[in-house]
Amino acid sequence: MGAITDRKFSFHSYRNRCEVRESNGALSAEGVRYGYLFRMLFNVKKPEECNVAQQESLKLWHERLGHINVKSIKETEEAGAVNGMKIEAGTDFFL
Repeated sequence: MGAITDRKFSFHSYRNRCEVRESNGALSAEGVRYGYLFRMLFNVKKPEECNVAQQESLKLWHERLGHINVKSIKETEEAGAVNGMKIEAGTDFFL
């Protein structure tokens, strides 16, 4: 209970259930009594975002990596040294 109240939540227990509420009064968690313990029923909040991988131009990676040469950028991609690094085919811009 100390960790809950230290984070500005409040804990309320009743005969057969308990509640954890945020400082604004919103219900954060509930529990159901089993013997001498409360079994907590949590709803996990799912993020409302997603990660999207897309291919970027060689020019953009050249700029992101401090203007290193094209050969080094391609070697970096082939080695898998940068997570999510995908270069569009045919994007040589130093022609």
